[in-house]
Amino acid sequence: MRTSHVVDDFLFYGCEIDPEVVGLPETLLANPPRESYRDDVPELTSRATDLLHTILAERVAALPRETQHIIPLSSGLDSRILLEALLEHVATENITTVSYGSPGTWDFEIPRAIANEVGVDHQQIDLTSQQTEWSLSTLETHTTTLDTYQNIFESYPNSLPAERMDAERSVIWSGFYGALTGGKLMSNRPTSWNAAQQYFVDWNKSTDSPLLSHEYTPETALPSEPWLPADVLGYDLQLNLGVRQRCNTGPGVICDPELYEAPYTDDRWVQFWCRVPRKYRQNRSLIESVFYHICQRTHTYPSDSNYGAPLSRNSYFAFACGAFNVLYARAKAALFDGIHYPDPHENYVNYGAAFRSDGRFRKIGQEAISSLEDRNLFEQDVSDRWKTHLRKGGLGKEIQLLISLELFLRVEDENQKPPKVRV
Repeated sequence: MRTSHVVDDFLFYGCEIDPEVVGLPETLLANPPRESYRDDVPELTSRATDLLHTILAERVAALPRETQHIIPLSSGLDSRILLEALLEHVATENITTVSYGSPGTWDFEIPRAIANEVGVDHQQIDLTSQQTEWSLSTLETHTTTLDTYQNIFESYPNSLPAERMDAERSVIWSGFYGALTGGKLMSNRPTSWNAAQQYFVDWNKSTDSPLLSHEYTPETALPSEPWLPADVLGYDLQLNLGVRQRCNTGPGVICDPELYEAPYTDDRWVQFWCRVPRKYRQNRSLIESVFYHICQRTHTYPSDSNYGAPLSRNSYFAFACGAFNVLYARAKAALFDGIHYPDPHENYVNYGAAFRSDGRFRKIGQEAISSLEDRNLFEQDVSDRWKTHLRKGGLGKEIQLLISLELFLRVEDENQKPPKVRV
């Protein structure tokens, strides 16, 4: 038996690399950013700020006056910039921020302090709480709303704010496409497509599971040629925008596009950032300048961009403090319960610990892995990976993807869609 390329890609990248989804935004293909701005950071900061306010003003004006504005708020810069910028266009009583994850993590705790500072209502969704529904049937219901294979344990939490809102009176504002402002760019501009592909593979590897086909090579999932010349748009940024954002980040964050406003995907914003000199994106100097300019009230609050310290804090000192907090949390997790002592930078839930010690997650894993085992898709026993994780841990991400795979296959079985698995 062997897995299809779809399953191999899913286990390796954590998402399906769908050729029909892959591609640069149309605005870049129709109007390639052939010339970079020559302005310095202060001038570009002013231009970026004005542009963002223009986009927000237009989108707010197109919505009913009584609209409630929901902003998923993390500990990063993009969503905080969006919040403070939106406050220039919407009354505080019409804005609600929401954070979701595990108590004690930056993404869960920092947003509440930010919301209190600017005076908006804030809601927290504790994903480890018994009040948050975790069951195989709930996850399967969520899976039916998705078009491509994704990590359900990342997609499902992002869907919770939409489930709790009044769809007729509310809109969710997403900071999706933040990678334009910096992100994972190579230290030197890649001069070959192969080099950019290898860098993308290294950065985006989700697992190196032994369940992967022996002949599988992850580069084959990527486009064989760039969309634009390297001197027009860096190859590494092309892969980030054309593959990661399209197949992973976007579908996982924006579950129902009709409920969302995503101003960072506006053609003008995309064009602007693709014309920003690479050095200002690579060292994030421009987005940090925009952050200080817009976030007048909250720039002194901690951020995951600086290891849980304010952005103004010396990065070496912040790293030392952040590393200490992470190691301290890991020590407590090893001695006690990894679910309730997560790393501060943990996204969502410490699923690896949850599968081992939380009865809800363990039940999900046992049922899904057993069902996947019965499909005989792999040369090795899937149940062995589950038993290994229960015994020693360390396979949390792989278990998430195996359960997600089973959920998508169940949905395909129910819908009698052409199978994506070749046996």
